[in-house]
Amino acid sequence: MAENTPTDTAKTVAEATTPTVKAKTAATKRSTAAKKAAGTRAAKSGATARKTAATKAKTQAKSTAKSEAAEVKGTVETVSEYAEKAVLVPVGAALI
Repeated sequence: MAENTPTDTAKTVAEATTPTVKAKTAATKRSTAAKKAAGTRAAKSGATARKTAATKAKTQAKSTAKSEAAEVKGTVETVSEYAEKAVLVPVGAALI
């Protein structure tokens, strides 16, 4: 009966729980790392979404400004441009 001393029992209990504690510790570390990674992914996707939205807004504003500028130019201006081209092209050709 000398084999079952309290210190031997304590050792066997400690040895039995050590793998369990290590497994729990490892699981906690994995969980923490997974949460951190998820937060990073969420932050990056949010930043990307904001950047994409800003780029789309700028592009749309530019195209709207161009179309409005084209609409502002009236019929008279368009006809005068064609008249200038009609006069200047033959003059340029005569100079060559």
